[in-house]
Amino acid sequence: MRFLRPHIKFLKFKTKRQFAKSAGIAILLTALVAITGVINFNSSAANLTSPNWDPIAQTWTTAGDWHNCDGSIDNDTAHHSFNLADTDPAHHMGMVCKNKKEAWSVQTPMPSSATEEVKAAFAEQPNPIAIVNDQPQVVAVQPEIAAVVPTPTISSSNNPFAGAKLYVNAYNDPSNYVRANQGTYNAQLMSKIASQPEVTWLGGWNSDISGDVARTMKTVSAQGALPVFVVYNIPNRDCGGYSSGGVSDAGSYRSWISQIANAIGGKKAVVILEPDALTLTDCLSAWQKSERFQMIQDAISTFKSKGTSVYLDAGHPNWLSASEMAARLNQAGIASADGFVLNIANFYTNDQNGAYGKSVSEKVGGKHFVVDTGRNGSGATADSQWCNPQGRSLGTPPTTSTGNSLIDAYLWVKGPGGSDGNCNGGPTAGTFWPEYALGLAQRTSW
Repeated sequence: MRFLRPHIKFLKFKTKRQFAKSAGIAILLTALVAITGVINFNSSAANLTSPNWDPIAQTWTTAGDWHNCDGSIDNDTAHHSFNLADTDPAHHMGMVCKNKKEAWSVQTPMPSSATEEVKAAFAEQPNPIAIVNDQPQVVAVQPEIAAVVPTPTISSSNNPFAGAKLYVNAYNDPSNYVRANQGTYNAQLMSKIASQPEVTWLGGWNSDISGDVARTMKTVSAQGALPVFVVYNIPNRDCGGYSSGGVSDAGSYRSWISQIANAIGGKKAVVILEPDALTLTDCLSAWQKSERFQMIQDAISTFKSKGTSVYLDAGHPNWLSASEMAARLNQAGIASADGFVLNIANFYTNDQNGAYGKSVSEKVGGKHFVVDTGRNGSGATADSQWCNPQGRSLGTPPTTSTGNSLIDAYLWVKGPGGSDGNCNGGPTAGTFWPEYALGLAQRTSW
């Protein structure tokens, strides 16, 4: 799915899992103290980037498959042994790379030969150890490192779309086309799109993000409508595809999110958070995946602190299994959000999305969802094309009356006239493509 509208002038588009009180910690720390003398308890979490640490599960890998500095697997058992006579720190609990940031596994069993004094000495120490410049350091695992997996909670009955009016933009690209072609058959066709509500996309094209959001809030509120934003600027967006982009790093992203949240303020609004962020992760390293989950969790928290409703993108019925999608939503903090969104920029029918969404909802605490119906009137092609497929039509017009208690709204999240990318004759992703829009409208019976 590709959504970006870079050329548009205006706005478009813990549990704290405590490490098991393993007595193995005692023997390890004792060994480290004996080898190096002093343990520095002031190490920062930034010192830890070991590939042997699973930041999602907040656990270390077990013995075996430890990694060398170059990323290769090191299975030398001397590198994760309890041989206290061995004075090389690199040979203790997987600390293969002495001058880098390797760490041992707290899940490695303590040998039965350990004395009671050793077992008791550090039995309460919950933190892992990293070797940095040959010195052992206790590492405090911070949220930026370890993504907490929230426990799903049962969703409340609150539906931010209930009774809400949706915003119609009289100055978007379809509306401008209608004005420029008044009295023609094409203008009549384009009116099918121009007359319908739309959402506002926020991304790197917003040079004044705070001002743009504030102006949109004012304009939409003046119409008595509910502002709905799509936030689309996460680092490594779209895995380098047609809609690649995003801010450069997590810190910049958090700052950008804060600016949006502050501009919305305490006023009622809905945010659809980061299309594709949870489904397109194959291009990311394990560390980047962990960081992405944490960024989404933080964004949810920031928006919810202002009273803004948040829905996470959850792909479409033919992408990930319901179980896998639910697992990713849970990791990203769906428990704290209001729901999820399906079918953004895609073509699957309402029935297909309804069945898939129900299955996902059952696995994420009964959360409600929204469906993008902008181009799903004819369903997906037989070969499930996603990039400007021919023969499609407009779907159900945007509405908050869906007839399904789990579906809060049918929205046109992806503007029906926006190109998916340079495929099937289309222009750059996000560019308004009148010919494609007219084709959608012409094949629509309503």
